[in-house]
This record gives sequence, structure tokens and C-alpha cells, in this order.
Amino acid sequence: MIENQDALRQRIRALLERRKELNITQIGHLTTLGESTVRNWYSHQKDYGQNVFQQIEAAVDRIESLDFPIAQPTVVQQNSRGRRYYEGLTTARHIAETLQFCQKKKAIGVLTGEYGIGKTESIKDWQRSHLDIPSTVIEFKHFTSSSMLTFLSFLSKKLHAGTPRSQGGDAVMQAIVDELNRIPQLLIFDQAEGVRPRVFQLIRQIWDDCKIGIVIAGSPLLWRRLKESRLHDIGALESRVGIWKNLNGLTRDETVDVLRFEGVTNIDAEGFDLLCRGIGGSMRRLLAVSDLLVEGHSGKPITARTIQGVMGNLWGMQTGRAS
Repeated sequence: MIENQDALRQRIRALLERRKELNITQIGHLTTLGESTVRNWYSHQKDYGQNVFQQIEAAVDRIESLDFPIAQPTVVQQNSRGRRYYEGLTTARHIAETLQFCQKKKAIGVLTGEYGIGKTESIKDWQRSHLDIPSTVIEFKHFTSSSMLTFLSFLSKKLHAGTPRSQGGDAVMQAIVDELNRIPQLLIFDQAEGVRPRVFQLIRQIWDDCKIGIVIAGSPLLWRRLKESRLHDIGALESRVGIWKNLNGLTRDETVDVLRFEGVTNIDAEGFDLLCRGIGGSMRRLLAVSDLLVEGHSGKPITARTIQGVMGNLWGMQTGRAS
């Protein structure tokens, strides 16, 4: 077993030498393993079982036999909110996997990640590129997240479920269920961390009555509420969750790639480390920093002091003392 794993590591080293655009993180993206698991296995820092070995071996076989192209981030110059959006990143890939799993298995999935890492735009991009899969995205706002009737009325309009004679909650709910049973589709509920338990109960009832795919996305507060709340309404939904993914945002390699696309290439190692800590995987923060760096420091060396000053101007962040 150990000899097989060492032989696989040698294969990977030879592969990385031939394919300069590859790195171990990108190979790991072709598995279901965590980034740290793949890195630790590759660097001999930790021994893992047969599953880890087999997944990494399968990924290497796939690359070598098919000359598999590893996707690099592709910039879409303007998204629906007028901001730059990058395709092909880890967050978007994990979101796409969850959406497709829930649609295929008619499961309930939960996506959690900090604000600004790209959840909403990745969901919209997946929907745009999968027009053959019926889906509806509902972004919760104050009233739809707190009022059952407001939520049902809004959902009914989004689904074109018709207008029942009675505008009471029961009639609107039945119209929604009838429409989803007539034309099943994937329901995606975004920005759900503040949704009231009674609205979660309605989502649970819709799934029970229709058995469609449902994905609920929000900040990490969403999962804490689902797991830690003793409220029956939330517990009933949590017990039905079939898949959950915690999204960590940009990896260090992706941060390098995005900075390069943005025109930031002369940042030193200490400055880059400080930048990664400061943005915390947030694409929104990275783009804000890169805008200021390109505007005010183009062609100049970018140091930790530069990064500290830029972040301080943007958010008043104390990211550690730079000498």
C-alpha cells in the first residue's frame, strides 16, 4: 500500500513537470476530497486510507489518458449586478455539483459560505448555463423571509401557479403544489440565513408534497440555525437535508489567478499572505482591493505595507503590523 502511494506521488511529480499549468490543488479538484487532504497526502504529512489513494489515482489517470484540460478562471466582464464575475472557480464548481445532485436525486441541499464569496452569482451562472433544467431562484428579502403569506404569494407568482379564488394561505399553497407536481423543477432559495422558522416549515411541506429538488443557500448562520435550533419547524427541515456543502471561497491559487487577470502581478509574498488573510476567500473583497491596486499602484512593487493601507482605506481593517 505504501509503495503504491509513493509510486503515485512520483507519477504526479512527473505530470506536474510536464504540465506546467497544473498544480496539486487542480488535480484534487477532480476528486471529492478536501484541498487540505490532497495537499497533506501529496507532501507525506498525513497517511490516509484506500479511498483517498483511489480517488487521487483516478484523477491522475483521467488527466493522463485524456489529456484532460484543467479549467482556468474565465472572466465574464459584467454580471447581473454590474460587477466582474469569474467562471471556473472552486465555489462555483461546488455549487454546481450540489444543484445538479439535488435536481437529479430530488433532494434538499444546503449551501453555506461567508458573504461575498460568490454564492448568488454562481447560482445565477449555473441557471443561465442549464436552461434545459427547469429551475427557479428565490432571493429572500425582509418580508418574504418573515411572512408566510407574503412568501407563498411571491413564490406563486414566480412559478406562474395561477391565482386561486381564495387568497388564503392554504389555497395559494395548494396552487404551488399543484404547479410543481404538474411541472417539476428545482427550487433554489438564496440569502436564507434570516428566514423565520414558519417559512422554513412551508419549504419543508412543499418538498414533502412534491418531492422535487430544493437548494437553500445562505451565510454560515443558516447551518448553525438548522443544526442548533430546538425549534420543531427548523428541525423538521434539517432532518430532511440530503447534502450540505460549506463553501470557503477563493483558494490561494485562485487568488493568484484572479489577481493576474486583474493586472496585479508585482505583489511580494508577505503582501500576498496579508491579502489572503484580509479577504478571507471573498471575491467581492478581492476585486475591491485589486481595483485600488491597479488604480494607485500600477507598475510599483506591492508590499505588505501597501496591502495594509489599501485594506485600511476600504474597510478600516487591522490585518497585522507591516514593517
